[in-house]
Amino acid sequence: MLVRPAQAKDAAGITRVQVPSWQEAYAGIVPATYLQNMLTAEWQARRVEHWTRTMTTGEIFGAVAENEQGEIIGFAMGGSSRDPGLKDYDGELYAIYILPTEQQQGVGRALFQAFACDLHDRGYMGMLIWALRDNKRARAFYERMGGQAVGKKRVMLGEELWEVGYGWPDLMRLTASFKKDMR
Repeated sequence: MLVRPAQAKDAAGITRVQVPSWQEAYAGIVPATYLQNMLTAEWQARRVEHWTRTMTTGEIFGAVAENEQGEIIGFAMGGSSRDPGLKDYDGELYAIYILPTEQQQGVGRALFQAFACDLHDRGYMGMLIWALRDNKRARAFYERMGGQAVGKKRVMLGEELWEVGYGWPDLMRLTASFKKDMR
């Protein structure tokens, strides 16, 4: 596996990861009609355009993981925090997804670490991520990575759902622990 910075040309590969990841992770949590809509060519084309535009403009940045064949198997994307009410968290991991067939193999940890280090290198002090309250597997991952629950909010994904925010207020300390583990 290779983890590298994401580029606008990766938009189609990122979308190819996002769709099956959502189908698997959110079945029974997000309304089936919302997930079904993601399978349409129109939705996927809009997602490719979104990823291309936001990476080209610099609104978001991140990392992708590739397998030995050079295919994208996971991604982590983010940027500035979208929640001004949580002042200790100026950076945000907007999305981290791994193909279901590639999970539980260290891909998520590698992407999380790469993104956190990149965020720190860009001058951010803290990091936040929001996870659907009923996505117990994702929440357990963020807790294993040292995240502390720092808030909750409602979101609309075909119906009203709740998200839990996890935060890391000190990226310098968090990334130092990663670098120590890499030695």
